[in-house]
Amino acid sequence: MKPTKELPLRLMTTIIALAVVLACLWRGGLFWLGLLSLVGIVAAAELWRLDKTNWRSLEGLVCIVALPILLLTFAWGWFEIGAALLASTCLLATYARAQKSGGLVFPLLLLPVLLGGLMLAAHLGVTGWAAAGMIILLWLLAVIVAADSGAFCCGRVIKGPRMAVKISPNKTWAGFAGAVVFGGVVGGIAGIECAKILQFDTSIIALAILGAVTAAVSQGGDLCESFLKRRIGVKDSGKLLPGHGGVLDRIDSLLIGLWFVVLFGLMREQPQSIESLNAETVAQGIFLWM
Repeated sequence: MKPTKELPLRLMTTIIALAVVLACLWRGGLFWLGLLSLVGIVAAAELWRLDKTNWRSLEGLVCIVALPILLLTFAWGWFEIGAALLASTCLLATYARAQKSGGLVFPLLLLPVLLGGLMLAAHLGVTGWAAAGMIILLWLLAVIVAADSGAFCCGRVIKGPRMAVKISPNKTWAGFAGAVVFGGVVGGIAGIECAKILQFDTSIIALAILGAVTAAVSQGGDLCESFLKRRIGVKDSGKLLPGHGGVLDRIDSLLIGLWFVVLFGLMREQPQSIESLNAETVAQGIFLWM
């Protein structure tokens, strides 16, 4: 597809996808869990496709059947049960696949990132409008969309040296820089508004730096999936999203970014008990800068 034709299609798909995500996030509850379940099923199917495996096989069905249960455990705050179920699901799926392939399959190492990231998103977004979890997801979404846009535009306009030719031939250092700059600017501006909603004292500089670092880290998820795609010789993980490829192509950066900001928020706040592992604690770690 030519760049002149790809950009409008990519933009239209982005607008529609964002509208669906924001509408479900606004309503929260079953709307949000339903969207995450659908995204998880499609992403798991694409992951198995990257492994040259029929996604309806035993290990694929294990993940799909377990997904709603995994999402519900985190949505209800049952973190210990959810973590145990996540570990069991990933181990069972990996064992089933290894039995057929004769060894450990690399794509299955991404299962904890995929399923665990969806579980984190379930907990943060299930409460709906104006809650701390929703504010975190909105900020992250703004940063990642800005980073992807910056990478796409700067990579196409400036071009220049490539980052990793063997992994992702189209990714350039100019695109990476664009992602970091765009993510930092939007992270600072959006972070100020998020902090106002949560009534936190904050620093636009700190939030801009956090946005830039989040954008940089999120590019790692994109490169990791690109490695899988080059491994089997495909350009996209799927064709569901015109101009973007598959669902996995769109959520890889988001999942890595979500893991990063949640862990960052928890490290800053250092909760002392399982009861304090909640969205409010994470939000303080992200947005509260005295």
